Amino acid sequence: MKRFICYLYEYQEGRRIRNIGFCKVESSEDGCTVSVHGKGWGMNSPKKLSLYLFWRENGKCLGVYQGELGNVSPALNYRLSYTEEDVGSKARYDRVEGIILCGENGPRYAAVWTDEAVDISRMEPAGKEEMTEEKEEQPEEPEEPNEEEPVPEENEMPDEQEEPAKSRDRISQDSSEESGSWQTTAFSCTVIIIIIILLFCRRERTSTSEYRESTAKKNEELHRPSDFLDL
Repeated sequence: MKRFICYLYEYQEGRRIRNIGFCKVESSEDGCTVSVHGKGWGMNSPKKLSLYLFWRENGKCLGVYQGELGNVSPALNYRLSYTEEDVGSKARYDRVEGIILCGENGPRYAAVWTDEAVDISRMEPAGKEEMTEEKEEQPEEPEEPNEEEPVPEENEMPDEQEEPAKSRDRISQDSSEESGSWQTTAFSCTVIIIIIILLFCRRERTSTSEYRESTAKKNEELHRPSDFLDL
């Protein structure tokens, strides 16, 4: 893993004018991440920018389009993650030298990994190469013969198939007998409960009547005249 920082510059007519930010780069064999931070954008700065990854080849500056940055002014904070597939090939991925930000009038800003000045005004867009991978030819597996088992005729079917029907009849019959026994038991329990309730109610009425009679006798003795009590 490689980590480094490079500066972001504004360019005019292919020359560096001023520093407007910096980039944090984290690069590995699997992929690369570029965090772009810019500030101090002027009123005439473009509102949208196109981002390119670039490298130099045969005296030319070639760039591969990666996306568009919106709401640039007054500051810029953007993070780009790319792999070999985003550039087009392993060779291109290893040769990337930095990023270029293009406005409506062409390349405007750039950050170079080595911080050297590059003439970005002559950048030429490059298409993505098709990444081809050699596919190993795998031998075709022979198809296994599908041997269908012979179906026996109706006369050759074994007699054991009749047993499931008999067992089903037996199960349904047993279940009906069990349901009948349960009904008889439930009816007997209901009758016993009703008898117990009736006996309990009769006992309560008897005790209530006895309590009333004893209470009436006490009241008669309390309200009996005193002369009658002396006799």
